[in-house]
Amino acid sequence: DLLNQKEFWFQKGNLIDAMRASSAIPSVVAPVQLDNRIYVDGGVLNPLPIIPTVSAGADYIIAVDLNGPAQELTTETLVEKNNEPEWWSGFKGFFVKSRTDEEIEARNISKNGPESWGRLQTINMMFETMQESLTQYKLAGYPPDLLISIPKDFTSFYEFWRADELIDFGYEVAIKALEELASPKQTYHSFPKGY
Repeated sequence: DLLNQKEFWFQKGNLIDAMRASSAIPSVVAPVQLDNRIYVDGGVLNPLPIIPTVSAGADYIIAVDLNGPAQELTTETLVEKNNEPEWWSGFKGFFVKSRTDEEIEARNISKNGPESWGRLQTINMMFETMQESLTQYKLAGYPPDLLISIPKDFTSFYEFWRADELIDFGYEVAIKALEELASPKQTYHSFPKGY
């Protein structure tokens, strides 16, 4: 809730309204006004909402961290990132600076470095930095029974056209994590390993 600067947990009411409010990514998707409150994505204050499940008395907590460690992905479900829709080329300037490969090479700058970021990419990087730091605090205070970490370099926050691919990847990772959880007996599990 932006006006009161507090986290709000929807306990009742219209599910669509709650989902729409939760998906209001600052600077990309407009905030939602409900009952004299202005809502944005809960990740602004709590990117890994474990505490609501603890207070609800959940027997078992599975957390999904979308800011997991970056890694080289070899999954077959991964689609070429160059497979962008046509409308994206006109909108892309807000996210990245438009530079040709020749200009990048001539100026000796990285395609992924800050010199190539647009306004929203810069905002996104700040937002991701805050979210990652907040996530570490949440995990330290309330470790879940199972943590599923999705690599943060798997997709950019604005690649909505990749929804089917991302859903398939999330499903595969969740199945593997649950299989791993069922085999050895430990008090805390993290998947992929090493997080």
